[in-house]
Amino acid sequence: MVSAKKNINSRPVSSSSSINVSDSSVLIETLVLDDKQQHFKNHVSSLRLRASDAPSSSTISAGAKEQKAEGNNHKNVSLAPSSASSKLDDKFLYTKRYEQVKISFSWHILKTKFIYYVLSLGLVCKIMYYVQNFFINILKVGKIPTHVSFIMDGNRRYAKKLRLPIASGHNAGSLTLYAMVYICKRIGVKALSVYAFSIENFNRSKEEVDTLMALLVQRLDEFVKHTIDEKDQLYGCSIKIIGDRSYFTQDIKRKIERVEKSSAKDHCDFTLYVCCPYTSRNEIYHSLKKNVEKVIEHELEINDIGESTLTNNMFYQQGDDYCVNKCDLLIRTSGHTRLSDYMAWQSHENSTIVFSPTLWPDFTFTEVFFIMFKWSFFATLQQIKVPFTLHSSLYGHFQYLLFYSKSPLKRQNNVSLESLPAPPKSLSIVERN
Repeated sequence: MVSAKKNINSRPVSSSSSINVSDSSVLIETLVLDDKQQHFKNHVSSLRLRASDAPSSSTISAGAKEQKAEGNNHKNVSLAPSSASSKLDDKFLYTKRYEQVKISFSWHILKTKFIYYVLSLGLVCKIMYYVQNFFINILKVGKIPTHVSFIMDGNRRYAKKLRLPIASGHNAGSLTLYAMVYICKRIGVKALSVYAFSIENFNRSKEEVDTLMALLVQRLDEFVKHTIDEKDQLYGCSIKIIGDRSYFTQDIKRKIERVEKSSAKDHCDFTLYVCCPYTSRNEIYHSLKKNVEKVIEHELEINDIGESTLTNNMFYQQGDDYCVNKCDLLIRTSGHTRLSDYMAWQSHENSTIVFSPTLWPDFTFTEVFFIMFKWSFFATLQQIKVPFTLHSSLYGHFQYLLFYSKSPLKRQNNVSLESLPAPPKSLSIVERN
């Protein structure tokens, strides 16, 4: 298991290996095994120290007799046994807690070792890789969302569930983000945005905020290395940091600017938008402020301010051939059914919002496939204009396929005249003998 950990730590996410396209939860559990072991050792040592500080029952009675013989007052005599008995109760609680942690940790290690051993087999990795490619090709038959966004929620609960430090939960969540980036890139998504850090998260403890900022810079540097590696699947991709950077320190600002400059591409087929620190209210405020400044500087008339001018001044920018100011599919993990002040402007028009009960570190390819398959199914129905109402039945659909289509097995694209592009103004024909 030690050799397995070293191999994975040397390559957090590899494009040539199938570990990056396998079950991301297994990769996470293996990579944070060191944190679990260290946390477990520290916890056990603290339990032993506290238990050793508790005196035995014979020592308690002897101490009480000595205090009574020396003529101590009644108050001191009554306090000595109660204090010692509380220590004995603490010793019992520490011992019980030690047994619970030991059982939970041992079972998790055995499960992680077994799953990682199965995935380390070359044949299993190849099978999983081809199975994922098969399901990805199924998604590509239908419509693919252009802009997908994730609200990465559940890192802290994931750490508490496994009795780990909070930092280990955030580290596990960052590894899941790596897996989702590769999966979305392979599916054909043009833009992927993630809610990494809210402005309200600065109200958390300074230690957790510093840990998140350090982890952000570390993962951004690793992502840039993948974008400049010609053998990597993320080669040629771009990354942009979205949010109010006034909350950052000067050192973090310089590092973020360096990362964006290193991954800046004029034309790229995939862009990762990291929202940090970000809220929708702050984004709308900045857009309004820019429009007012343009009016003051006589660059814009006040009557020209509208929906389009507000949209163009948002943190999100227009892509080469798509608009990232419109979110097609928004997914929030961990079971909470709220947006938490995220993408209120971008998810207003024909956007699908999905709330998954799975914690973000446990989010896998299977979850993404079923969510996108459902989205693609209904989006394709709307695109080909098949009669689909709440009152229609399965019999009606079969009747439509049998009597109104030429072949039930042949896919047909019903095209209306309004959807066709305008005819060319001029046409040139060259005849060759």
